[in-house]
Amino acid sequence: MISLVRHRLGIPGLIAIIALVFAMGGAAYAAKKYVITSTKQIKPSVLKQLKGKQGPQGPAGTNGTNGKDGTNGTNGTNGAAGKSVVTATLAPGEGGCTEGGVSVEVEAAGSPKAVCNGEEGSPWTAGGVLPSGATERGTWAGDGDNRLTYTLNEETEELEEQPINTFTFIPISFALPVAPAPTEVVYSKQLEEEAELGEPVAPVAGCPGLDGEGLPLADAGVLCVYQMSASTPAGPTFFAGTKIFPSEQGADSMGTIAGFTCSAHNCRWMGVWAVTAP
Repeated sequence: MISLVRHRLGIPGLIAIIALVFAMGGAAYAAKKYVITSTKQIKPSVLKQLKGKQGPQGPAGTNGTNGKDGTNGTNGTNGAAGKSVVTATLAPGEGGCTEGGVSVEVEAAGSPKAVCNGEEGSPWTAGGVLPSGATERGTWAGDGDNRLTYTLNEETEELEEQPINTFTFIPISFALPVAPAPTEVVYSKQLEEEAELGEPVAPVAGCPGLDGEGLPLADAGVLCVYQMSASTPAGPTFFAGTKIFPSEQGADSMGTIAGFTCSAHNCRWMGVWAVTAP
């Protein structure tokens, strides 16, 4: 068979037929399909060639329109009405007010408060005085020096020191006047050699000492002057304080002046005081 074909077509024709057969077989092979489901199936160098260049930026979009305003909410309900302050006039003698006054109370509270006319209700106004039974307190302190003179001793022909006892005044003033004035002034000594500074003061007649908080106490109508520290044991003399040159001893509605005699080279005194209105 082959020899017959070769005889009829010759060697060139036979080669052409063989080439045609191989060409048809290659086309059939190339026509076979492959499905690619992942980039991992593509060679990296080939995959790199498949990527295109980035395109130019697109035009900007238009702005959106603003939304509509929401509707206003409804008003809340009104709150409950508050309670008023009720006042009433007090006749003299009512509510503990000698000269009358006004009672003040929150509506239906059941606890009215009296505001009295005159000195009882306004001690800080002009003419006001310390209310009856009330106590005011303060501190006092002072110091002094003893003067020396020198005289010639004719026998020894030497100068000798001659001390002259000096008088030191320490005022005690009331923030609020006390009317009537204290009937007496009681001086309670507490020297440093008898008790440490700040220890409770021993009570004396009219002056109970200190309370639990360390505040000085006084009976009604009494001015109590407590000495907490001193360098000389000599007690003071008290003079009524409102006169320019006091001569009457004791105290008046404004206070008193304590006069101490200094018999040492240097003297000092300090303490606290209390007065209770009668």
